[in-house]
Amino acid sequence: MAEVKEASKIPSSCSQTESTVLEAPLLKSWSLFRGFAFEKIAPGQVTATEYESGAEGAVGSVIKMTYKDGSIWKIRVTEFSERNHTLAYELLTAEPAHASTSVQGEIKLLAVTTDDHTFVSWTTEFSNDADLTVISDQKYKKQEFFKDVKSNL
Repeated sequence: MAEVKEASKIPSSCSQTESTVLEAPLLKSWSLFRGFAFEKIAPGQVTATEYESGAEGAVGSVIKMTYKDGSIWKIRVTEFSERNHTLAYELLTAEPAHASTSVQGEIKLLAVTTDDHTFVSWTTEFSNDADLTVISDQKYKKQEFFKDVKSNL
């Protein structure tokens, strides 16, 4: 019988969401996020993004993202909505390899009308082979990303 790791026995959700409020109007925030040019808004986290196919705003586009730690993700844009200010993607490949079979993300921006700020929500859905370590790692990476974005607004 195969030995089961203790971490995989801990029940966990296969979904992880972080959110923040940016002190910028919705349209300004959307202009920063809409092209996935995260190296411009969070240079402490992402060093480069490059469209390998497609273009900004095109569903099906493939984007290569290089992170500060040297890891490289290739994502495919699965949703782009100017109307709803939503971006969605799926992970195609990762170097080093990701610890779960499937990763899908959604970034949604909403207007905070009382003070002309932007509410940002980022949800990641993982296949059920993701353990608590993977999900916790995603939480802290998003928090660092948001912190970096706020310092670069």
